[in-house]
Amino acid sequence: MASSSSADDRKAKLLEHIKSLIEQQRRPIDDIIRENALQYLPAKSLLRFKSVSKQWRRWISSPFFIHAQSNSFRSLSGLFINNNNGSSSFASLDPSSYGVPDASLGFLPDDVRVCASSNGLLLCRGKIRPEIPNPLYYVCNPATRDWSFLPSPDCDHGGDADSVLSFQPSILGFDADFEVVVAFRIGDFDGIYGFEVFSSRTGRWRPSSAVCDGGRLVPFSGVVSGRVSLWRTSLPSVVACYDAAADECWLAEMPPGFEGSTWQIGEVMGRVCCVCIIGWTVTVYAMDGRGGGEVMRFFDVRDYGLEGMPRGLPFNGGDEVLIWIDGWIFACGAVSEGTVRSVSRMESYNADCVPYVNSLVPVKGPITCGERQVRRRSWAVDHGSIASNGRVRFTSTVGCDGPAIERPTSPPHPPHRYIDL
Repeated sequence: MASSSSADDRKAKLLEHIKSLIEQQRRPIDDIIRENALQYLPAKSLLRFKSVSKQWRRWISSPFFIHAQSNSFRSLSGLFINNNNGSSSFASLDPSSYGVPDASLGFLPDDVRVCASSNGLLLCRGKIRPEIPNPLYYVCNPATRDWSFLPSPDCDHGGDADSVLSFQPSILGFDADFEVVVAFRIGDFDGIYGFEVFSSRTGRWRPSSAVCDGGRLVPFSGVVSGRVSLWRTSLPSVVACYDAAADECWLAEMPPGFEGSTWQIGEVMGRVCCVCIIGWTVTVYAMDGRGGGEVMRFFDVRDYGLEGMPRGLPFNGGDEVLIWIDGWIFACGAVSEGTVRSVSRMESYNADCVPYVNSLVPVKGPITCGERQVRRRSWAVDHGSIASNGRVRFTSTVGCDGPAIERPTSPPHPPHRYIDL
């Protein structure tokens, strides 16, 4: 009897499994795509797919999907370029899939310079003016135009500070916690830097006791691995490293054999890598942060029909590094079997740029700013308040304790509309 009962149980489970498979096969294909494929797509494509149906719009707008997409999509999508005229632009690695609605970042309440990025978030800083010697920092998602600003730092960062942004999506945590590390020159000493760290968990800046004396830091060369920030320096083949958790700074040398090369550092597949270029030869080297590592790829661009001299570009995310040759940006696979493909035009070489991942990740708020809680908010356009320079004034109307904030900015939408950032 026991054997017969056991056989009946197995038969029932098998029939139930077969029934489940049949039901799966009868599901509409759009349901399968929505629940299993969409989270691996970039933000530009997803925002376009909101128009497919109300159901898709609700799905893509849900916090659970946004959280899944920010964890699933990590591919390098393009470069934010700080142009010589003070504006910013975006060079997409695939214009049909990767993009942002406003590459000039006109939705921010200030003219800014892009400083760093991490997994879909951008760190920007307001332009330095005589009346604003220490402007605010902003963290934003350019794909969704979601943003927040950081409280004023305790230290004077000056005009030549260099910063990195660290945001690591977590499957278990919905809070998009990030950390900002700023390296600033101490006094009038050339090549000597102090550090200050901002954490979105506490909403406060924390001055560091560490001091770096490894030469001038190369602007826009910063990269983050875990909680360790790394910068190229003016000293040949030397990287400055700062561990925010241990509050420790040290210098790491490049591996021997790359003397005289031009180089860039970045992150590929979770590892800090260096691209060393000597002549037409490109070497992708994985670093361990202490002067050692291993070669991941070695190739000559002439083997791919390219005759121009390559130059390195900043990179961060995915499994590719970027180089510039004769007005074109090329994406190169970081491993031995990788390819070399042209992805975007860049008329003249410009290393003043920041790599970007096209994600839907939200910007965390509120962030403590003195005695007030500053939250992400909707902005209402005051149609009657036009500044002398022709710009519309935006006034915060909700979500802020204390008096309203009023700052001039270029209007991202026509007047009399509420803009949910």
